[in-house]
This record gives sequence, C-alpha cells and structure tokens, in this order.
Amino acid sequence: MSISEEKNFMSNRKIYWLISLAVVAAGIIITVLSGVVKAGRLDSGALYEYKTKEAVSVSDAEPVTYTDAAQYLKAVTGYEFSALKNDDAIVVTMPSTEGFESITAGQIEQHLERFYPALDMELVRGEMHEQSTSKGIAGRALVLLAVAFLAMAVYIGRRFRSIGGWVTAISCAAALFLDCFAAFVSIVIFAFPMDETVAAAVIAAMGCSVNAAIIVFDCIRENYRFFGESVEIARIADRSIEETGRRVIVTNSCLICAMLILAIVAAVMGVEGIAKMCVPILFAVFSSCFTSLFTASSLWVSFKEKQNKK
Repeated sequence: MSISEEKNFMSNRKIYWLISLAVVAAGIIITVLSGVVKAGRLDSGALYEYKTKEAVSVSDAEPVTYTDAAQYLKAVTGYEFSALKNDDAIVVTMPSTEGFESITAGQIEQHLERFYPALDMELVRGEMHEQSTSKGIAGRALVLLAVAFLAMAVYIGRRFRSIGGWVTAISCAAALFLDCFAAFVSIVIFAFPMDETVAAAVIAAMGCSVNAAIIVFDCIRENYRFFGESVEIARIADRSIEETGRRVIVTNSCLICAMLILAIVAAVMGVEGIAKMCVPILFAVFSSCFTSLFTASSLWVSFKEKQNKK
C-alpha cells in the first residue's frame, strides 16, 4: 500500500525550521528595540497615558534643544522618566517612588503641553504600583505559564504513546513555544503590562495551539496505525497534513476573526482588559496555523527517522 507523492511537504522541513528561527529572531529584535518593554512597568513607580487628538511627531517638540520628552521632563523636574510616543498617545513612566509622590499627573501634563505645544492632551490612564507587588504578579504569571506548559507536554506525551510519546511531546512543545513567543511579541508591541490577565490570555492561546497540534497528530497516529512500516514516516506526515490542513486553517481562521473583532471593539471602546485577552490569542492562533502543520510535524518526522535508523 502506498501514498500519492503529489504533496511532499516534508521535503521542505529545513525551510520550515528556518522560517521559525527567523520569526523568533525578528521577535527578539522587536523586543530589544521597542521602547514598550520598560523595567518601570514591573518595578515601583507610576505610568501615565495621555491621548492626543493629532499624531505625535518630532516637529511638534519644543524647545528644540531637547530631542526627547523624557529628557525634557528630567530637566524640568529633576526625576527620571521614560516616554513612549505612539500614533495618538504619549505614555510616561516614572521608576522612582519619590518622583510620583512629588509630581502629579496634572503637572506632567503641563510640562508635556509645553514640550508639544501643538497637541491637545488628555489623561486617560494612571497607574501606580510598588516593586514587590508588580514583581509578585509577574512571578505568579510565569509560574502559571510554566505549569500549563508542563501539563500540556505530559498530556500530549501520554496521548500519543503509540507514535513516540516523548518525541511527539517535544515536537509539540517546540510549536507551543513559538506560539507563546508570538503572544509575547504582541504584548511587547501593544505595551500591555505583565499581569494575571495577560498570563490567562497566553494560557488560553496555548490551549488553542495544542488543539491545532492534536488535530494533526491524531491524523498522523491513525495513518501510522493503518500503513505501519510499509510507508515512510515522511509520507505519512505528508498525507496527514493534506487531510487536516484545511480543517486547521478554517478552525483557526474563525477564531482569528472573532478575536480580531473583539480587539477592534475593545480598542474603540477603550477597554484594555478585553484587548489584553484578545490580542495575544490572536497572534498565537495565527502562528499555530503554521507551527502545528509544519514545525511540529517536521520535527516529529526527523526524530522518528533517527530513531528508526538506530
């Protein structure tokens, strides 16, 4: 018994790995270069967000001797600041407890209006937090993610014992890592603080990613059981991807559309809590369309081929 060789996905497995590594590298570069991830969001201090009616541009800055709003605020107040300029907002963080006890949000707004005289600003958010509280939140979030990751790896390993439990678990874990990394990059891009809501969103994204991987590996297991040793491992994976690819893409597309609509509504209504849930899931589900079909399955094929050679 043989399988048609019209679809030969596994012949491009190295390309899939290079794409995955390139995406990770791009995400790391975005994280390093972005001004969104600041220690002030996880240390003691304050965060203020001011909405502007017009886009923020360098040409609006006065006095011209200062090239950055944070430098100007430090010069006129004597305290350290970090300032991030989005399309229609300015986010100011203060890492010093002494600073936010001495300077009010209104005073910061007055200084920013002198720096950006052409802009009409309005305070839309103010957050103050202590170092112990914020680090505790981040720590609990990381513990939740680690426990969820381990539990899913154990479940996948036990579920697919017949086709190599640990091999399948490692392959799915790699895809799961890429999807979680995509969710993390979205957190960086949209400047979401690391809290329980974001952790819950990433865990939900992990569930969506695992669901897509299980669809593919369920089909691989059935085809492996049916064809046995008479067909190459790579050909079995090719057939499984061909049989499940449309289902994975259609299912994930429906979820992507739902999350996208919710994220847009949350952005229009100014409800950050909903956006913090939807955006990481949106990025992770989009990523899982590729990782579950190609990254996880290609890793599984390579591991199994090495096992069979021994």
